[in-house]
Amino acid sequence: MDSNPDYVYANDKKSKVNAPAPYIALKLPVTESIDYDVALYIPGGADQITRNTPNGQSFNQWAGINIPGPIGNFKQIKETNSNQFAVVKLVNGISVRFGNLSLGASIEAIYGTQKLNQKYCDITGSLKTPRQGYYYESSKKAFSIGGVVGANHTVTDRFRIGYSYQAHSSIPLNGSYQIGLNDPYYYRKSGVSHKFDLPEKHSLGFTYGPENFKIAVDLIHTN
Repeated sequence: MDSNPDYVYANDKKSKVNAPAPYIALKLPVTESIDYDVALYIPGGADQITRNTPNGQSFNQWAGINIPGPIGNFKQIKETNSNQFAVVKLVNGISVRFGNLSLGASIEAIYGTQKLNQKYCDITGSLKTPRQGYYYESSKKAFSIGGVVGANHTVTDRFRIGYSYQAHSSIPLNGSYQIGLNDPYYYRKSGVSHKFDLPEKHSLGFTYGPENFKIAVDLIHTN
C-alpha cells in the first residue's frame, strides 16, 4: 500500500449475466426414419474501476480541464470498459435412420453483434473526460452460414458412438470506430474491418446407460 493516501484505492471484480441464453428446438417426424429439426440458440467488462492518474497528476491536469474544488484536484480517475458480444444461430437439420445407424446434417444461419466502449470519468464517475476513450459498434449486417454433419451408431441398447463435423464459419463484424469522444475538435470516426471466426470442429462421443440415466464422454478437436 502506498504511503501517500492520495494514491490508495481498492477495486473489486464482479460478473453478471445481462440476459438469458435460450435454446429453443423443435423436432418433427417426416417419416418413420426421417426427422426434421429446427433450433435457435445463443452460445454465450469491467465497470468503473479506479486508477491513479499518470505521473501523479491531478484530474484537471490529466484531462486538460479546470474543475474547481477537490474533484479537479483529485489524483484518481474512474475507468469503464465494456464488451457486449453475442452470437445467435438458427439451425435447420435433417436426420435419417438406417437400422442402428443415424446420419444427420444441418445448415446454420449465424448472426453476430459486438459493441466495445471505454470511457474515463472523475472519481465520482459523473463527469466524462473530453478526448478520452473510444466506441466501436459492428454493422447490423453481420450474417454468416455454417453447417454440421454427423453420425450416430447404436452398438447395444446401452452403448452408442457418435461423430460430428462442424464447418468453419466467419462472422463479418465490420463496423465503425470512434475516438476523441466528448470533444468535437478531436473527435474522429472511421470504418473498421473485423471478423469473428467460429473454428472447424471434430467431435467424437460415447454414451452408456439406460434411457433414463446415461454417462457421456466427448472428445473434441478444433482447428
